Amino acid sequence: VSLLLVSGVLKLYQGVYSENGQALPFNGGVYTAALNSLTKPKACICACFSIMSYIATCVMSASSGVLYFLGFLNVDSDEVYMASAIAVIIAVGLLYIWGISESATVALVIFCAHVTLLVTLVLSSAVRIIFFDDFELITAAFAQPLPYPWWQCILYGFASGMLGITGFETSCNYIEEQVSPP
Repeated sequence: VSLLLVSGVLKLYQGVYSENGQALPFNGGVYTAALNSLTKPKACICACFSIMSYIATCVMSASSGVLYFLGFLNVDSDEVYMASAIAVIIAVGLLYIWGISESATVALVIFCAHVTLLVTLVLSSAVRIIFFDDFELITAAFAQPLPYPWWQCILYGFASGMLGITGFETSCNYIEEQVSPP
């Protein structure tokens, strides 16, 4: 439900970003887009919020990834979790400083790794459910009570989805990096 809501919000903004991306040059990303429709102080505030969004996305992605990985290893230590999340953030920062942030090869490798991981996860889950579990795990999961009221669970899922999976705040930067056809 939360991801459907995120998809709906992104669909509402699709036309805005498409038209904005075709009509304006984006040397400077979100700041330039805001500067074309707002005053300089308000555009600066938008740029600051954009930077905060980048940082929040980085922290969310790193902490989620580390939490999943440590769960796979059966590690239940807050100290290890925090140190690992900080290490991932530092590693990504060092890679960015090193200069691979704009490398198409690195982006392709990361994309292929994600697709491979997701396909493996879906296939292994289907095999387990169909051949070994007989739907007992899914039945048990849906029988558990929600940790919060239903509306709060949807809100948390929506906020996490908008922050972690949309890449919404970087759309201007993607448009800026595209080469114009000859």
